[in-house]
Amino acid sequence: MFKKWCFLILLFALISKGFANEDTLTIQPFSIIERTHYGFIVPHRDGLSNLLTNHTKMIEISLDKKTFGAKKWERDYSNPSYGISFLFLDMGNPIHLGYGIGLLPYVNYPVFTKEKFQFNIRVGFGAIYATKPFRQSENKNIIYGSNINALVSFTGEAKIKLSDKIAVHPGIAFTHFSNGAYELPNLGLNSTSVNFGVSYKLNHQTKLTILDSIARFKPYIEISASGGFGSKEIEPGGSRYYFGAGNVELAARISPMSQFYVGVDEFYNTSVKPRMETQLNTTLTNAEILQTGFVLGYYLKMNRLQIGVAWGTYLYTKTVIDKRFYHKLTNLYYITDKIFAKFVLKTHFVKADYFEFGLGYKIWKSR
Repeated sequence: MFKKWCFLILLFALISKGFANEDTLTIQPFSIIERTHYGFIVPHRDGLSNLLTNHTKMIEISLDKKTFGAKKWERDYSNPSYGISFLFLDMGNPIHLGYGIGLLPYVNYPVFTKEKFQFNIRVGFGAIYATKPFRQSENKNIIYGSNINALVSFTGEAKIKLSDKIAVHPGIAFTHFSNGAYELPNLGLNSTSVNFGVSYKLNHQTKLTILDSIARFKPYIEISASGGFGSKEIEPGGSRYYFGAGNVELAARISPMSQFYVGVDEFYNTSVKPRMETQLNTTLTNAEILQTGFVLGYYLKMNRLQIGVAWGTYLYTKTVIDKRFYHKLTNLYYITDKIFAKFVLKTHFVKADYFEFGLGYKIWKSR
């Protein structure tokens, strides 16, 4: 799953056709889209097959807004659309898995465009409410242990215009949700589906002026620091463990969209203490559960939002509990030019470690 995220984010970094014209247009930017999905849950772990009794089905209603190059980031990404979807998911086993109700903010990137045909890749991050999480002796659901889960969706779809207002959208989607080990079990649900949608452009008109100017981008270097916190379980219904994390990053912005960085992570994760003590057969102080890591990563920039993937390794740890290597999927949102909020999923390959929420500050910039 992590490799798929990396592949898709690097693919988006190649999409750049920026343009600028001096013109005033009358446009209708909003559309309502209804999509129907039909697919299946991928049994990525042993013991899941007996829960997968039927195909999954999902209804999705989206409010979609088209961009037209009024802002530089829109031109950088060939004028994507963005919006929010309301989802209702039937997981194919109402007795043990129940249903899911979700909200999914997304951005839809054009990859190939003709007069009446377009192919897009859509990326969404949101939340889903699962009606039947794991409860001891109540159901056999070993996939997720909490009602509220993070939701990630990747969709490749065509858009075929039938008229000025109506278009159809055939596509293929990959949907994942999990709670980052906040409550166990947390194997995570992965669903693949084919979908078919119909969109209707709303009768909303506005005037848009696109200026004939594009500022030349100059690469630069920056340094930032951030910190975050969260909590998790290490066994279903067991004690809750808390953690804090901090990091410093040195980043090189090489284009309006792409930034590569190296950094140092510091983890204070109380959930590793009992496992370390069991493995080492000794009692550890709080200072001895500190872990230090080195990380190499990439950010995709979209206006104030940055989506990143990173690969790290522990430089110091009293003992290796999960794996020597770890990975991070990061969302940053710049509240100001220097202050940002962050949401991080840390994993050891396909095993989620935790979700982290935090704040950061841009310390220095070379220009």
